[in-house]
Amino acid sequence: MRQMTLVTRMAEAAGRGAALLLVVLVAACTPRPGPGALTPRDVPADPAQVHRVFVVTTRADRGGYGPDLSFTTRYGYYDVSVPPDAARQLRSGAAVPDPARDYFVTEIGQLDRAAFHRAIRAHSGTEPPGLFVHGYNTGHPEGVLRLAQLTASAGYKGAPILFSWPSEGSPLDYVGDRQGALFSRDPLAGLLADLTHHHRTPVMLFGHSMGGFLIVETMRSLGLAGRHDVLNDLDTVLASPDIDVSLFVRTMHQIGPLRRPVAVLAAPGDRALAIAATLSGGRDRLGALGIDDPRVSQVAGLGNVELIDISAIQPGDRLGHDRYIRLAKEYSRLQGADGPRTGLRGAGAYVLRSIDDALLAPVFDRIDIQ
Repeated sequence: MRQMTLVTRMAEAAGRGAALLLVVLVAACTPRPGPGALTPRDVPADPAQVHRVFVVTTRADRGGYGPDLSFTTRYGYYDVSVPPDAARQLRSGAAVPDPARDYFVTEIGQLDRAAFHRAIRAHSGTEPPGLFVHGYNTGHPEGVLRLAQLTASAGYKGAPILFSWPSEGSPLDYVGDRQGALFSRDPLAGLLADLTHHHRTPVMLFGHSMGGFLIVETMRSLGLAGRHDVLNDLDTVLASPDIDVSLFVRTMHQIGPLRRPVAVLAAPGDRALAIAATLSGGRDRLGALGIDDPRVSQVAGLGNVELIDISAIQPGDRLGHDRYIRLAKEYSRLQGADGPRTGLRGAGAYVLRSIDDALLAPVFDRIDIQ
């Protein structure tokens, strides 16, 4: 028996090692913005292409925001020039950037907490502020430029805010990233409380991958603190959330009814989440749940979740983990297709037939939950 247990553990370790190798190989083939990408450039930019990205971070400032934890929450902004086609690849870091092809920063600034909220109110106007929580293996520069890309792609007119938690920015540090996310729960809860207090419109809250895990943990903290006034003013979308299915179900049960259901964007072909499942002892991730999985009824039956299979969207990366980027590009059109935000009819399970169908028919087909 001991020999079989040893063999099993060796096999599991080998599987985890293969998964890590795959992540490293894919990451090595994908150019990523470095610290220099956020250095302001004295290059003329079309004002129509410049998007202000506000930032709230729990990263320590060591001459730049890296993976070190900070007990001080910092606020600021970056003005980012986005190329006209907002291409998926975040070309950046050129000594003399080309506004037609490159992402580059034209101005940066630091704010205190009060000035930050005044700036958000002024920038948003009547639009809801939008808070983006990045995922695993994401450096601060990549988070800033990615949000600028999403803002431009979606035609979003409100104030885009990046919550930049201390990810190591390394594919080999999955466990370290989870600790960085958990470290950031209370600051994120405080930010959400501030945003819902200072703004009359609901706050759009969007989390990708491990950012979805951080959001769910933060929602649980708010629920335990009796802050349903905050939870009920959140319009939450979890894209490819890296969270155990059973943990999610239990947490949402604990949180209880919500005024606005949480939308979960999932796709069973997400290889990044398959790797995350391997690294987590074989536990399936919520963002990789297929619409025909028997556990869908368990998730959709919660009454405060919209589970949406977005497999019809072609990914732009090799791991199938970035479908949300194309969905963001179609955001404005989808909003007008059938009601507010996503065009959904309420809690339940849905499948996105085709991103092109939105012009002619309801975006989602309802799956009956027994």
